Amino acid sequence: MLQPREFAMIRLFNLSGLTTCKDLVGIFRGGLVLEFHIDRPGFAWVSFLGGGREFFTFITQNDVYLHNEKVKIRWDDRDYRPSNHVLRKVEYGASRNFIIRDGAPRLTEQMIRDDTEHIHGLVIVDVTFKDNDVYVSTNSVHHADYAKTCMTSRLSYKRLKMEWYPDECATRPMHA
Repeated sequence: MLQPREFAMIRLFNLSGLTTCKDLVGIFRGGLVLEFHIDRPGFAWVSFLGGGREFFTFITQNDVYLHNEKVKIRWDDRDYRPSNHVLRKVEYGASRNFIIRDGAPRLTEQMIRDDTEHIHGLVIVDVTFKDNDVYVSTNSVHHADYAKTCMTSRLSYKRLKMEWYPDECATRPMHA
């Protein structure tokens, strides 16, 4: 059973105004990221499913910089508790990342971004094409699940298989 602090939100601040979600994914490590957002320039928050304490320790013990600004961190005052629905999805392999099998010949990054722009809170962090597959990285397990559901209802995605792929933040080593 995870301890309550494992669901707590972590605030990142002193971020450069140039910091992107992709930059943040590059420093996250220690556990599966449930959700993260840049809520205003210089500030972001992240919640992990396990590993939050390890990430907090990593940032406080290492000088981590993004765009020449030292990242500062603190526990958020608000606790974050994911819904049982999200936790069940994670048990069955859900992450904030998914693959669209054999989608490369018919899909473009812009199509994927356009088809998901209506989903409030969803940020498409990155879209990569490898072989015939499309790898989509987002900011949230919950929003990625909703995006997959939405996309399967569109003609462009019919007959394409979508599956989860592991969150690289959960497997990235704790050293800098």
